[in-house]
Amino acid sequence: MGWMDEAMETLRPWIGRVRTVEDDIGMMAVRRVAATFDVDPDSIKRGQELPPHWFTVFFAETVRQGELGPDGHPLPSGERSWPLSRAHWPLPVNELILVGHSM
Repeated sequence: MGWMDEAMETLRPWIGRVRTVEDDIGMMAVRRVAATFDVDPDSIKRGQELPPHWFTVFFAETVRQGELGPDGHPLPSGERSWPLSRAHWPLPVNELILVGHSM
């Protein structure tokens, strides 16, 4: 059995499962991300469209330390992927957003 077969043994139980994550894309959090990316934090305004790919900073799983794997990601490893993520774009700053993940 090759490494891909072994990986699929782990991932197969996750196929078809759906998980919804709710996150508030708050002004202060977005401004902190802006500063991290060397963007003027004051340039971010309420209701503005979240810049492309910044969504990856949000919607992170809240996991207790004891539930993390050796690589620092939630267990099982299939849970951490973003395949077939669904959100309504654009994502406005300072609004509650729901994202559905399915595998």
